[in-house]
Amino acid sequence: MKEVERSIAATIYSVWRGRMIANTIDQVVDTIGLPRPPSSLSMTALRNLFDKYDTQFGVGASGLNFFDVPGVDDPFARRDILLLQSVQDALDLLAGSQFEDAFGGSTDQNDYHWGRLHRIVLDHPLGPPFDTPPAGGAFPPSFPDLPGLAVDGGFGVVDASSHSARADSSNDFMFGSGPSRRYIGESSRSPRGISGRTVLPGGESGVLGSPLYANILGRWLTNDYYDIRQRFKDVRKNAASTQRFVPSRKHDDDSDSDSD
Repeated sequence: MKEVERSIAATIYSVWRGRMIANTIDQVVDTIGLPRPPSSLSMTALRNLFDKYDTQFGVGASGLNFFDVPGVDDPFARRDILLLQSVQDALDLLAGSQFEDAFGGSTDQNDYHWGRLHRIVLDHPLGPPFDTPPAGGAFPPSFPDLPGLAVDGGFGVVDASSHSARADSSNDFMFGSGPSRRYIGESSRSPRGISGRTVLPGGESGVLGSPLYANILGRWLTNDYYDIRQRFKDVRKNAASTQRFVPSRKHDDDSDSDSD
């Protein structure tokens, strides 16, 4: 149950974050005609304003007040009003048309699972049906009504899976790239030398229709690994199939004959 609660909290926080940026940084720079800073710099600026709020009250080094609420003189009241207003804006968005595809207009926060927003499609150079999902039917979408696969992570996390900090609709939280390989190697003095674990966002085979086309993807999505088998007996024991190559019998070329 805690996992579900955390999933719901991730959704509300992620949408709130975008609304908080809109109600502070974006509101000010839009008014004076300056371009909006990118996501990472916006979050850095917002964090700086909060960290120094007790002394600067939302005023940046530029002298601009980013926590401006007309008619309210108390700086802490202005901060709290904007915090709560951003929460209300986030909940209104989640229940509105921009999140209709994900949550169907629901006002029940129990419906706001993070996986219905944070999704990935692994694009193949040849496009459908090689894309995952559907991987030729081997790995269908997580939800029949939404594209992609649900995955944890989010903006600014160590496990690269970022999206815009200003994301504000059903498909804005999707991401298109991530770790192409996760590998952990540990050297030792044992005969094995190196113990390794790894995972890939796909499978062992690139042949559509093969059972190995996307057989490793599930572990990649959940940040799990498989052991790298380095001893022949381990490989043979766990082999799904074998292919044996032997020298072909040498054939003599037909001799050429000279003719007048």
